[in-house]
Amino acid sequence: MILVMTALVTTAWSQSKLSTIRGKTKDGKTIKVEYYQGNVEDYIESVKYQVVDELQSQVKDLQGRVKTLQGKVDDANKEIANLKKQQSNTTGSNDAELKRLRDNVAEKSAEIANLNKQIGDLQADIMELNRQLDAKKTSIDSLRSKIAEGTNKPIAVNTNDADMRRLRDSIVSKDATIKKLNASLAKCEMQVNKLEKSLREKPEPQAGVMGMPAKAPAIGLAVNLGPAFLRNSSMDDIWAKDVNLGKSFAVYFETARLADNFPLSIQAGLGIGSYKMSGRVNSYDAIVHGFEDVDGDTCTAHYAITDIKESLSLTYLNIPINFCIGQPAKDRVTGYFKLGFTPSIKIGATFAGEGKYALNADYYQWGLHLDDINHLGYGSGFDCYTDVQPEVNSFVLWGDVAFGLYVPFKGSSVLLNAGVKLDMMLMSAGKAEALDNGLSFSTNTCNLLIGGPKLFCPSVELGLVYSLK
Repeated sequence: MILVMTALVTTAWSQSKLSTIRGKTKDGKTIKVEYYQGNVEDYIESVKYQVVDELQSQVKDLQGRVKTLQGKVDDANKEIANLKKQQSNTTGSNDAELKRLRDNVAEKSAEIANLNKQIGDLQADIMELNRQLDAKKTSIDSLRSKIAEGTNKPIAVNTNDADMRRLRDSIVSKDATIKKLNASLAKCEMQVNKLEKSLREKPEPQAGVMGMPAKAPAIGLAVNLGPAFLRNSSMDDIWAKDVNLGKSFAVYFETARLADNFPLSIQAGLGIGSYKMSGRVNSYDAIVHGFEDVDGDTCTAHYAITDIKESLSLTYLNIPINFCIGQPAKDRVTGYFKLGFTPSIKIGATFAGEGKYALNADYYQWGLHLDDINHLGYGSGFDCYTDVQPEVNSFVLWGDVAFGLYVPFKGSSVLLNAGVKLDMMLMSAGKAEALDNGLSFSTNTCNLLIGGPKLFCPSVELGLVYSLK
């Protein structure tokens, strides 16, 4: 019984003792096996193989690299989305913005190409890792056989097989991540290609020469307001000439710059102009010697004229034609200088005159002074104007000079036009004949037209311009 008990205790003690086998491979890699010896089979507690540890470290490194690459791809996707949004909002924007978008697209394309290369290298590393793990698994199987031969018992490996399965599962997971990454990169490439295609199809902005804006026609409207000065030398002695408001409105078309190296364009339009000329005489007394009355007798006439007012309102259909130096630009403030002419067709004329005069005469040859003789035209309170129809020219020609600035609105093809303009009549507005009575005033006549009057109109110009490109 003592012998049997001793044998049982010895067997149980030997089975509960943890045994260790250590060694190195031909490559100098260490291996350590810990196991419990059993009657039927030995139980391996752990197998530590330096090669497997190194492979697992490489797997972790690859996991980190995959995570980093995935982050870069996500960032690329966000950038592509932003570029698409910016490109959709860049229709009609300036040249610098389009260039910036193209540069961003090129940068993202290069970044995605680099990511593809890294992914390819990573897949090659994964394949090599799989091959090495397969080889090490074969090596571990061979090791188990050797341990079994040394103990003359079969060996059941549990822990190491689980490690191998986890390693294999990790590789499969990384393959799935790589496939997902490739799919995301392919989607990014499609988006980039679509964006590049839309940018290629968009008309290329023509680069300005020497800092000039791109060639682009424009349409615009302009309003001019300013004083209208009457120029008529025949009214310089007794007349007080009024300064009235001149108004004009025009819509026009402006060509693109005609030359690459000089900012010259032509502008033509259609508009309406309204002007008024007026004058007044508070009082005027004159003596006319050698005056011949209605009976043909010679006398000395005495005129007393009071409260004379004349006004002539003119409305023209204007056809302005200008040569322009400086054109509107959507991305900057630009200046302009215009020189041209405006043919004008009269479409309306209104004359108004008021005033009174008194007339009497001395007949020195007879020693008579006659007053209040109706049939001779002598008396007081006579109207100076009765059914006067002035002769206004139906066509006049103006000369025009203007300069100012084009100010763009941010993100718009509409610009503000602000400047000053000078309009000068090159032809007289009309004509009238003065009475041959030696006076500076003629009754029943539009005295404003005597001598061929012309208008001189400096004005402020305000308007809007729409660039057609």
